[in-house]
Amino acid sequence: MAAAAGGGYGLYAQLTRHATAADARAAGQREVATRWLRMTAGQIFPRTVSYLSTASGGHWSARLVGIAPQASCAAATDPAAALALVRSGCKTVLRATYADASGTLIATVGIAVMPSAARAGGAFSTIQARADQGVLAVPFPGTVADLFGNAQRAVFGQQDQGPYILFDSVGFADGRVTHMADSDSALRDLGDGIVRVVAGVIAAPGNPCREKAIRC
Repeated sequence: MAAAAGGGYGLYAQLTRHATAADARAAGQREVATRWLRMTAGQIFPRTVSYLSTASGGHWSARLVGIAPQASCAAATDPAAALALVRSGCKTVLRATYADASGTLIATVGIAVMPSAARAGGAFSTIQARADQGVLAVPFPGTVADLFGNAQRAVFGQQDQGPYILFDSVGFADGRVTHMADSDSALRDLGDGIVRVVAGVIAAPGNPCREKAIRC
């Protein structure tokens, strides 16, 4: 009876003790890694995004054109990027397409969901060496992004954020094919700006003990 009582008290103490710093860090990492499952597509990809123009120093805006269905990592990215992602255990890719305020620039952004931050970093080190590899374009018929296909992608961007790798592919809405646009700061600003906002939603560290689904 004494042994049973002692075991019961030990279990009670373990279940009711306050979270240690290590517990909180581990819970925070799990919360970020599963955020893509718990958030709606509309929460991950905001309807409007404000971003900084490096040319003018002012803030511009972009609007959401559409959100694509969830896709496999091999189906949503260029071959070399897909190979690196799949080898590192990529789970899926979430994509959405945005247009700048003028409707002349289009960007598809993608979130590759990886098993861990370490696996994401390993894949990213391979992908970033290829300036022409990234997320495949997602056009939406009947919208300003109707003509934005893979051939229209002029600027590519990638960054890793914890267990995620974020991509952007940017080009023009009028269907032009150009390989001379990498120096166009407006294209780069649009892609970087959207990715920065989306990364702040999906990968920013938070306080896991404040989450309804987590008990500390």
